[in-house]
Amino acid sequence: MDGLSMEAAFDGLHRIHGKTDATHLGFRYAAIPDDFESKADEVFDPEEMKRLFKLGYGMGSAGSAWRDTPPGYLPEQ
Repeated sequence: MDGLSMEAAFDGLHRIHGKTDATHLGFRYAAIPDDFESKADEVFDPEEMKRLFKLGYGMGSAGSAWRDTPPGYLPEQ
């Protein structure tokens, strides 16, 4: 993901978190870990998709996939 797309994704997560917080709704998101290294040779690589699915399934099964706040979130003082 290029820098602009990543910035837009983070901005979107922060806006959604703000809305769920203001309306007392729960917020949860999951993401591909920062240390994940892609082995794909092309944009859509079926083997890479299987690898990502296995990673996500494992994270979900272990209960480590979900986050309560967006990346870089700093609560207001």
